[in-house]
Amino acid sequence: MTTLVSFAHRLAPLHRVLGWVPFAWLLAFGVQVGRGAWQFGHLPRYGPDPDLTTGWLFWAEFSLLLMGVLTVPVWGLLTVFLLGAAPGVLRRNTVSVGLCLLGLGGYVGVRLWQPDLFAWVMD
Repeated sequence: MTTLVSFAHRLAPLHRVLGWVPFAWLLAFGVQVGRGAWQFGHLPRYGPDPDLTTGWLFWAEFSLLLMGVLTVPVWGLLTVFLLGAAPGVLRRNTVSVGLCLLGLGGYVGVRLWQPDLFAWVMD
């Protein structure tokens, strides 16, 4: 059992880093939306508003989304493992857990309640 706990403690930094990825995507998404709202004077929508995909911000957001799609399942499995093996580790990673859940909630919220905005950014 002690080897399982020590293994869990070695995985804690990976869990901490992977938890920040969805929140970083949410920040990049917000910057892209803010840039479009500042340029157009309203929240951008898919269709009538031109895309702002010619800059580094689009590629940063796209790569963060791709990393999020790849890391969220790994993060979830790590969370379940750490919860069973060493719950104390998750207590020290509460900021990472909270930011990951905030990023995932932001993704789901924007996807469901602002689909035109989501499509404008992701197009």
